[in-house]
Amino acid sequence: SLPALALLLGGWAREAVAAPRPGDRLALQATAALLGIAVVVMTAAVILALPAAGPVPDTVLTVGITGAGALALTWLVATAWRAAGRAQTGAALLALLLAYAGLLTVPASQLYRLVDRWQDLGTLGTRLRADLADAPLWLVAPDETTRAWVDLYVSTTVTRVATPDDAGSAQRLAGQLGSGPVPGYALVQLGGRALQPRLLALGARLGLHRLQEPLPLAPPWLTGAPLQVVRRYELPNGRRYALLAASP
Repeated sequence: SLPALALLLGGWAREAVAAPRPGDRLALQATAALLGIAVVVMTAAVILALPAAGPVPDTVLTVGITGAGALALTWLVATAWRAAGRAQTGAALLALLLAYAGLLTVPASQLYRLVDRWQDLGTLGTRLRADLADAPLWLVAPDETTRAWVDLYVSTTVTRVATPDDAGSAQRLAGQLGSGPVPGYALVQLGGRALQPRLLALGARLGLHRLQEPLPLAPPWLTGAPLQVVRRYELPNGRRYALLAASP
């Protein structure tokens, strides 16, 4: 439907530039107002995500780019608003186009970069591959995302097993890990998110006390099993995993 919508908008824009009507002015100013709100929201999102992303080496650069972008976008939105009020439809459309493109390339780029730190699965893969040192790996009930990043960054030759549901299945998993010439490891995803302190403080102020609950350090079925946690992996505000080995 987008090509058809583009044709309709193009036809409207041609008529609005040639002979603007009161409804055209309102449409342009409403679009400018929505873009202004989007600029405020995007800038605020960067400010909130910055302390929640953990240590960021180029904080000053991030704040500078976001601030300069917010000022430039605000000027473009104001220009579009004034041009629409003066029936300068072409100038208003150009300013709105530049503001929309700038919104997606300036503050949004910084927000995406910060949020990507929460989903930097390549870092987890590098750490896991180094810890394994070519040892066999078992994935315990992996979801699609876990299967994907392990296949991409660690190894495609892994064994997938179901979550142990009793002492016998946990015993069998421990036996599998120690059955080869090189002891193997099992990777299991842990519940919860490793929220950063400032994000936890924000959640407390908003009354989200559930976020203050302690995170599990091991899967619940590990109790009494001949397995132990040898390493934990977590991303800021992101996924958490535990690497298991058979108990000596």
